[in-house]
Amino acid sequence: MSDAFLPLILEERLFLFEARHVREILGMVAMTPVPHASLRLPGVFAHGHRALPLLDLCALFELEPTKAPTRLRTVILRLDQETVGTPADEVLEIVRLSRDGFHAPHLWPSPYSRGEVQLAGRTATLVDVERLIGDCLPTAS
Repeated sequence: MSDAFLPLILEERLFLFEARHVREILGMVAMTPVPHASLRLPGVFAHGHRALPLLDLCALFELEPTKAPTRLRTVILRLDQETVGTPADEVLEIVRLSRDGFHAPHLWPSPYSRGEVQLAGRTATLVDVERLIGDCLPTAS
């Protein structure tokens, strides 16, 4: 049995999100910085009639940003009652993968990695959305 995942590229790294958490894919968004914000949650952006937090995967996965801070895509994620956005350089088509193909993270270990899998000749990191949102949003815990 396979599950659906959304692959995205950020700083040449391939990340996977379980498709059940993905609500929408937007283009570039304008972030409003939040005073005293952390690097992993630098600000908010307008979406509909709400201000949504913008999570920075570069800070969360300790990636050195080499590109301009403006990303071409923004992925809207939802977990229970929490909705957040995360920027990406590129979003790819949904893929179906067997959970048996994932292994423990070893190439890029991180508290926010649930595992790794080979996808199109590259190692992809499966993002732990539950932990990511729980750690970054104080109301989610």
